Amino acid sequence: MGVKQLWQLLQGEGLLVKRFGSNPDDYPHLIREVDGKVVAVDLSMWAMQADQQLALLPHFSREERCIKVAFERALQWLRHGCLPVIVVEGRAPEEKRGAQQQRNANRGGGSGWGGGSGGYSAGVGGNGQAPGASQFTRLGTLVASVLEALGLPVFYAPGEAEAVCAVLAQAGCVDACATFDSDVLLYGAETVYQTLKLSTTEPKTCELTTCSLAAVRQRLGITAGGPAALSLIAMLAGTDYDLDGAQGVGSAGGLFVAQQLLRDEQDDSQVLQRLAQLLQAAPNTALLAITKCTGCQQCGHEGGRKGKVKRHTRANPCPLCAPLPGKALALCCQGDPEEYDDGCCAARPGAACACAFHTADAPRRLERILERVRRDAGFLQEAEAALAVFQRQG
Repeated sequence: MGVKQLWQLLQGEGLLVKRFGSNPDDYPHLIREVDGKVVAVDLSMWAMQADQQLALLPHFSREERCIKVAFERALQWLRHGCLPVIVVEGRAPEEKRGAQQQRNANRGGGSGWGGGSGGYSAGVGGNGQAPGASQFTRLGTLVASVLEALGLPVFYAPGEAEAVCAVLAQAGCVDACATFDSDVLLYGAETVYQTLKLSTTEPKTCELTTCSLAAVRQRLGITAGGPAALSLIAMLAGTDYDLDGAQGVGSAGGLFVAQQLLRDEQDDSQVLQRLAQLLQAAPNTALLAITKCTGCQQCGHEGGRKGKVKRHTRANPCPLCAPLPGKALALCCQGDPEEYDDGCCAARPGAACACAFHTADAPRRLERILERVRRDAGFLQEAEAALAVFQRQG
């Protein structure tokens, strides 16, 4: 699962690059992208895909389905010049127990491939692991043994598979990571294949969805880092360690907060500390009091009233519009209608509204989000605990 709605957010921001074999222009780029690459694969991704192939259900057991799909995936990747490095899921961190329990309750206690990394979620036992977790571990080991017999490199993660994938990428052992789990970006993977389907017999079914940390940095306006800012978004939006995040913020709100905190910064090394400082500061009541537009619809300047006005009047002259030639500003709005129209409230079609609501839009929105977060007294403590898990796993 990973960070709540992070893939949707990245797609909305244009940071997911999708290529399809059915598109004649995309296909050559797709093939060149994977040819000669070494890719760390979160094995749970193939296991999930095996469970989604309903046509196999009447003919194969779960173990047989997973072996069949993983074997075929590996062969197709190899035929395209792409070497999969298999990473088997280990023991989920204890901190994930609450999220597993809640997700299981939301699903009515059904079994299946839950978990942030594709593990089972059929309830949680006394040791913090789902009852299906040991089954999943055995299944992963079984499938990995088959792939290892093919000569493929296999790593058994002590914890989250996506964390090991990211570490392999950072060490230069692999060129990219293939996983559904968006946490891999928080662990520092530079190139992620969120979707990779390859077929030599049906090339039109090939598909590749790529996300790069470089593109994320560009959108955040920084030149180094990225995982810390994504961790901030994760804490606000919700993760496998805190499903809800900060109430009423969401991933889009988290991205906005990160962008505001990173203004004029080169990296995100201090972004979490800056968030903590703002949350611990007293609320900016002046910004919170600004709730609606108070501009003039004709000239765009501050309207001088509780709400927006159609235009200034002699009783409410505009202090910024230039007076008529030879007229003092104080006298401008006291003449006839022609003088009023031409001098005291000049029409500015298309001009941006200069009222306090619009000119302070970014700091006002930031302050309102911070105020929502402040209502959760335990947010900072929970966020720091979740961040420590990410750092420990990575």
